[in-house]
Amino acid sequence: MDTGDMSNYQSNGEFDLVKFTAAKNIAYYSCCPEPYSDITFTIKLRRRPMFYVFNLILPCVLINGIAELLLGAHRFTHS
Repeated sequence: MDTGDMSNYQSNGEFDLVKFTAAKNIAYYSCCPEPYSDITFTIKLRRRPMFYVFNLILPCVLINGIAELLLGAHRFTHS
């Protein structure tokens, strides 16, 4: 297996590229004498765990905290 060309690869905030391989396969079929080739690319990615903490969980917690503060202040002003 050869490694794939990563010259145009752009890093991503959510995933890390772990491995990128390419393999050439040649198949012969009973109907035809010529070979049929294809290239299989395998891309292995790793998800960055802190991506969801900073982009999904933390904003939800902050919004819920602000909403609770506003509702708490609303309860005290209308009592």
